[in-house]
Amino acid sequence: MRSVMPMNLGRIQRPLKEPLSEAVLKDIARIDSIWTEARGRFGAGGDYLFGRDFTNADVAFAPIVARFLSYDVEVSDSSRNYIKAVRRHPLMARWYEEAQREPSEWQVNAFETIE
Repeated sequence: MRSVMPMNLGRIQRPLKEPLSEAVLKDIARIDSIWTEARGRFGAGGDYLFGRDFTNADVAFAPIVARFLSYDVEVSDSSRNYIKAVRRHPLMARWYEEAQREPSEWQVNAFETIE
């Protein structure tokens, strides 16, 4: 998934033109399943994987959340709600804000022009 959908905080909800490979779709389904199960078993009453608090587990999945947002990946409603909650978290908001302030010369054309 990393090579097909590199992380780019400046790319928002732009699906790839080419269909995703079966391997990438399996990775997405696996992550969707992990998130849904964790939220169902441990996250009752909260927006995050383990409830109301934003934990290290959520931090670890933040790059995946960013990729799913960047490429507008289809996931379950539970995972979509999780993605929205993570994106709204102040630390994530700051990450996106700081990315927007990066000088244009830091951008790598190969990643900015992925279609």
